[in-house]
Amino acid sequence: SSSSSSSSSSVRTQQLTLSCADLDFGPMRNIAPDFALAHLVPWSNNMSDWDGENNVNDIWCGYFPMSYSTYWPNIAQFIYCSIYRTTGATIERSLYGISGVILAAANMHAMTLLFPFGAKGFLCVSDNGRTSTKSLFMVISHTTAGGWTVTRADRYDVAMWAFNHADEGGITARALFVDGRLDPNLQWFASEKEQLEVHHKYEELTAETCELGTITYDDPNYESYGELVCLLDVFVVFALLLLSRVPRSTVLFGLSWTITWMMNFMNPAIGVYHRLSETRTSWILTDYFVVETTTVLGCIIAVLTTLVPGGRLQNLRFMYKDAMALNYSISRVWVDASEYFIQGRSSAMRFQIETTIDSLDSRSSKSLENLEGAWWETFNLGRRGRKRILLDNFRVSSMNIRDMVRVVKDCVVSEDFKSSHGQFWKGMQVQIQDLIEQVSGLMWLCLRSCRDGTIDSTEVELLKSQTASAKNKQLSLVSAFHRVAPHISQDLSDQFTFVYALSFWARKMTDFAESLTDQAAEGKLYGRRQTFVETVRKTCSLEEICDQVHRNWALRNLCSVFSCFLIGYYCEGSIFNRYNGTMASTLALLMVNETSHKVEYEKSARRLVAVSMGKSLPFIIMSLLGAFPCGSKERTILQAAAVAAYVFVWTFTYYSSKMWSYVACLIGAFGISSVMQPCADGGTDEAFAVKYKEIGNVTIAILIQTFLHSMLSRHTPKQLLQSSFGELRRFLTCCFEAVFEGDLAAIESALGEAKGELSNAKHLAGECDPKLELYLGPEGPFNIDLCSSALSSCTLVLDELTMLLVAAKDWEPKKALLDENGGLRADAEGGDDETVEGDDENVEECTSSEILDLLRSCPSFGIVKNHVLQRLRVALGVVPRMLFGDAETAINSEWYEELCKVSGAVAPAGLQGAEFLYRELSSATSSFDIENSHLTDDVRVRLTVAVRCLENSARHLRKIEERCIKEASLE
Repeated sequence: SSSSSSSSSSVRTQQLTLSCADLDFGPMRNIAPDFALAHLVPWSNNMSDWDGENNVNDIWCGYFPMSYSTYWPNIAQFIYCSIYRTTGATIERSLYGISGVILAAANMHAMTLLFPFGAKGFLCVSDNGRTSTKSLFMVISHTTAGGWTVTRADRYDVAMWAFNHADEGGITARALFVDGRLDPNLQWFASEKEQLEVHHKYEELTAETCELGTITYDDPNYESYGELVCLLDVFVVFALLLLSRVPRSTVLFGLSWTITWMMNFMNPAIGVYHRLSETRTSWILTDYFVVETTTVLGCIIAVLTTLVPGGRLQNLRFMYKDAMALNYSISRVWVDASEYFIQGRSSAMRFQIETTIDSLDSRSSKSLENLEGAWWETFNLGRRGRKRILLDNFRVSSMNIRDMVRVVKDCVVSEDFKSSHGQFWKGMQVQIQDLIEQVSGLMWLCLRSCRDGTIDSTEVELLKSQTASAKNKQLSLVSAFHRVAPHISQDLSDQFTFVYALSFWARKMTDFAESLTDQAAEGKLYGRRQTFVETVRKTCSLEEICDQVHRNWALRNLCSVFSCFLIGYYCEGSIFNRYNGTMASTLALLMVNETSHKVEYEKSARRLVAVSMGKSLPFIIMSLLGAFPCGSKERTILQAAAVAAYVFVWTFTYYSSKMWSYVACLIGAFGISSVMQPCADGGTDEAFAVKYKEIGNVTIAILIQTFLHSMLSRHTPKQLLQSSFGELRRFLTCCFEAVFEGDLAAIESALGEAKGELSNAKHLAGECDPKLELYLGPEGPFNIDLCSSALSSCTLVLDELTMLLVAAKDWEPKKALLDENGGLRADAEGGDDETVEGDDENVEECTSSEILDLLRSCPSFGIVKNHVLQRLRVALGVVPRMLFGDAETAINSEWYEELCKVSGAVAPAGLQGAEFLYRELSSATSSFDIENSHLTDDVRVRLTVAVRCLENSARHLRKIEERCIKEASLE
């Protein structure tokens, strides 16, 4: 006992005499005889166990403490999970990932304050025929404030920590017993009485017996209520992370590290580690701080990697190019459309125009992605921040016409080039081409002015001059238009719609140019609310948290992850090892999508394959490398090459393969840390068995996730899609009824609701794809083609209604965009065109319903109303019955008979009462004053556009009817 005590005490003295040479790194061992000059050599597996705390001949050499070596692969894993295509996206992912680690670490620091030793304890074992809690080290202390405190330990460092921290709160006695004997160097008593009481206390404790297999905890509080508090803490942390609207990266890293650390915290064999001598800086050696440090280091490396010269991954580099591409596409739409109309015959050019218009949304989305990423590179500060704000405003203003150009596409496709067409374009050709050229030039000038983030006096003068020229061209267009088309004409309805949309675009761009000059005069820029601000707002928004879809997603993931945590904590035997967080941490990284309403069998299978390969491939690689001894040059070079090859193969597959992208991402993410593990024996049967158990745990975890997702999903995607079709039909009906009632506010409200429901229906339709089903039920495969066709037609109907709403409102000239907080200014219009689909940024402030009042005053408008509402009711009434019911029953129903009747009532492109309505409007407006400034204010043009939108809506609804009849004929 005495030798044990002196040996342990000498650790603190002899380790100070060992010093590392310049090239020494990692675990080292002194092989010199006692009292001889130290001779350090690298520790290897064929030596006895290395113990830098308790063995005087062992020492750790390196720039970082030993505790950092275990978590060093965390750097590579964090880099792999954070780095993305651009610098801004990488910064965003990295910072959100760091925040998740910090939240998990903060929770662990709080738990350590409650239970300083965690669940650290000892298993009751047999001792000479009886059960005992006897330990190698025991610290007994007494204070006036807290009374007796007993700490059992099987390691010297834990015992020393308890001894050094026993002098708080009026100490009267403390002593360290080593293997049943009092250490003479580690004892202190206020008097002889306290010494006798300590010995008596020790005899009582060693005489205690316990139930075999039970655990005696170092912290008596943990034995009372520690397990319950820890499980409650895990549940609450999981729930808060999942219910809050924090970014996905924060949730993933927060959950995974909480699982890892709490499982260790609740493991009696680990608990909370305390060093031999605690100092003010000892906190930097805790697992929590080490992980935080390696995470920050991984963040720095990931970001620096995207800044490598020649890489050109900064979002700032792409912003101007994206704006140029968007500008070019918009200009080409007007140039090509005018040329198509001027040539006076149908040609393949209409398909080119259609393709260009369809590409605008994707170009705008790409531009938005780079602009959002650029915020993380600039934080809207300095010249580059101003450049980002201006280019973002340019994108918003340019895309304010997106609904307009979709209607122009309809005009191009449906144009029949009647005799009146040639006369119209002969008198308007020059003015239209001049206006397009002038406004295109103004757009390019606005873009160049935004490029450097500063609008100087020269650019202001150029903008004013170009704006004045564009307005003059608009006046010329108005004059020519009234000469060529003095009255409303059905034959020229497509031409009227085109010139209205062209005038709308010209007016939008002149307003934007004026807003730039106004902002330059004020010296203040106005921009949209940014991603980070929106994230903080959503995180703290009770409305966002209580959203039903989000709550259901949080519940499904909470149940699956927490269930696997309980299994890993309690289960022992077979493929399970107690206190193993593999299952829960795997599901934390493989959460189901928030927008998913079904069990994703295909994705689950891919996950299983990917995680299994991510667990096994690195182990196989490390086993092959085991043929080379640790520390050899060959081993170092080959492992470095293996790491590089592993990362390259799966990263390249992730970015280049559409089918295997997700699988490659998971294989790389789950395996990167394993191929970077320090050299160790990895080819033993025991090591292979461990990996086999891990794969088994992952398989069970994914099966549990799949099962719980299925059980907690109250409705299938088909049921939700059927309900969505019903809501879409209701909102469209409300919208058309509001049109016929002349209620602009109701139109706008119903239109927004319909767009939101349409977006939801499109997403649900993708989940109903038969190829995603595990098996086909008795109802047969879902008709995804009919569904997609119907939803596409509904999209076009909504575009027509948006155009009608714009034409029905009087134009209010407004120049500014958004204020610096992202809200609309009092004198501003427009908004973020990438928000919810129901937000119509290009719909002007409602000030008049004159257009709808004129339409309602015409007798033929009632005929149009009845036909449109009947067509809408029948078309969107039959589709759900054919999609979700018995097709044969649907064919024999009254709905199908009415469908055939309505579809055969008029010509394919016709609308009952439209011809008479045009005549009545022409007669009613013949005495109206001529609008000489803007076609967007001309009543006759706006009336023609409104009626044409109703005609096009009826045509799109007829396409749904025709598709239903074709599908029925195949049954």
